[in-house]
Amino acid sequence: MVAQLSGRGEGVSIACDERDVCNEPKHKRTIEAGDRNMDIENDSPSDLLSAFEAIEDDVLWLHAKWKIYRQLFAKSERRINLLNDFAPDFFQVVHDSVLYDIFLTISRLTDPAETWGKKNLTFQRLIRMLEADGRQELVNKLTPVLKTAEKKCEAIRPWRNKWIAHKDFGTVCNMIRNPYRALVAKW
Repeated sequence: MVAQLSGRGEGVSIACDERDVCNEPKHKRTIEAGDRNMDIENDSPSDLLSAFEAIEDDVLWLHAKWKIYRQLFAKSERRINLLNDFAPDFFQVVHDSVLYDIFLTISRLTDPAETWGKKNLTFQRLIRMLEADGRQELVNKLTPVLKTAEKKCEAIRPWRNKWIAHKDFGTVCNMIRNPYRALVAKW
């Protein structure tokens, strides 16, 4: 099982061996960044391992949800028509729920390491933890990957802040039927 954090095969991959799926107590997790592999289980303090595992779970679930969304709603106009003919209200709820969850997860992962004096479990927090653990070479490789991801995802944050998480009055009152169609089409 591998989740890749870049678009062209460059950057960082998070990998688990097959036994991880079976929840066996001993499993190996690695972060691959360029020439260096970091064995998370053996090289890191427990809070770094816990942070990595939690973020890894978010990334893997995010990938699965995006795949489901694309399979249901981004295959063809024919599929959309079929879903609308079969159960339009149900599939609108599924569409919005999955998309909102994807937007929230992406926003949450790319949030700052700290907000209002509270620590957030984000990519930035993980990089800070790696830096504190003396893994500067890995930090140097991950930082530009994170900056690229943040740049690509910056259009999502206003939707999270003004529509999904907070229901901004001006945004809601001037809402068009499907505000995120153009945003999703870019991906």
